[in-house]
Amino acid sequence: MDQRAELLRKLMDSKNMKVSDIVKISGLPYSTVKAILERGAEKAGYINVCKICNALGITADELERMVAENNYQPTTIAAHFDGDDFTEDELDEIEKLIRVLSDLRGEGKEVVLVSSGAIAAGRQAFGHHKRPDSLAEKQAFAAVGQARLMMVYQKLCSEYNQTAAQVLLTKDTMVNDSSRYNAQNTFDELLRLGAIPVVNENDTVSTSEIPYVDSFGDNDRLSAIVAALIGADLLILLSDIDGLYTDDPRSNPDAKFISLVPEISQKYL
Repeated sequence: MDQRAELLRKLMDSKNMKVSDIVKISGLPYSTVKAILERGAEKAGYINVCKICNALGITADELERMVAENNYQPTTIAAHFDGDDFTEDELDEIEKLIRVLSDLRGEGKEVVLVSSGAIAAGRQAFGHHKRPDSLAEKQAFAAVGQARLMMVYQKLCSEYNQTAAQVLLTKDTMVNDSSRYNAQNTFDELLRLGAIPVVNENDTVSTSEIPYVDSFGDNDRLSAIVAALIGADLLILLSDIDGLYTDDPRSNPDAKFISLVPEISQKYL
């Protein structure tokens, strides 16, 4: 259960309130209140959560403080690692990452790794130092690189008694309701079995996305989509950027760090 939803239910119990009481006070539909309390508050919309908080006599900010004070630990974690040249140093970083993920698995956490780098791994296999320009080259490198990438993850995971599973996604998987549902079921079963799903975009066939693979944020968006799909409590982006800024801090020294986004609005887009 979502951390906030669990706290909201505890508050309801302490006040001897029922779902019908929250519905009456908040004005929200019964189905909405029940869904938030049973399946999670993180994807329910900030305004709806605020209404439930108000019905319970607290503010949304107070709910966030309660989450922090209770020191809740996430149970489902998605992480994104952006592979580039697969140098010896980078392979050392991957080994450290797998060690951490294995420790999390040992603590009973469910972990999913979104990993970029199939095209880079393919380039390395062919000794091709320049970034490919044509779509055919990128797809060919991805076909070779995806296998090499998984070979690395399977080897490292096995050293820590973990099982890596490859999941290749395309944009169509997320757009098509049936495909998205099947992907969700696959993730659920893999996590139930104790595997570590390693997710990559299927660059071999995903022609609409490959031209933008080098642009900043593309694979970060993929990891965010995966996190939403599996209902992750936490998404970790292993990046050289500290977080969300008003502008690129590498080129604009006046860029300001945004520590909290309470609601996705035009202000942050």
